[in-house]
Order: sequence, then structure tokens, then C-alpha cells
Amino acid sequence: MLTLHEYIDGSYANVTPVSSYFFIADDNKIYPAGNDTPTLKYSGMNLSAAKRDIRSVVERVAAKG
Repeated sequence: MLTLHEYIDGSYANVTPVSSYFFIADDNKIYPAGNDTPTLKYSGMNLSAAKRDIRSVVERVAAKG
């Protein structure tokens, strides 16, 4: 799984170099590629739960404008 930021011109880039990458294991759980504190909470989390959480973060940021 890769988290991306969309720019005004429609292009995309990684949100951050390491924190954007997650591995999806055979048991449908995700594990961050890096070991920074914000992404460690996702380690071992079910893929669908992680996607919901990331989506809620995006919605909160978008609401702030």
C-alpha cells in the first residue's frame, strides 16, 4: 500500500519518503516499511481498518482546508 498526495495539477507524490509505504501480509494485515512513530500504530492492523483510518485522516485534513 502506498499513500500519495495529489497536487493541484493532478500529479501525485509520496506523502513522505518512508512513511508512505506499507507491506500487506498474507493474513491481510499491514506493516509499515519504516519505524517512525506515526506509522507504527498500523503495524499488524487489518487492511480494511487501516484504510478506514487513513481515509478519516484525509477527510479531517480536507475539512480544515
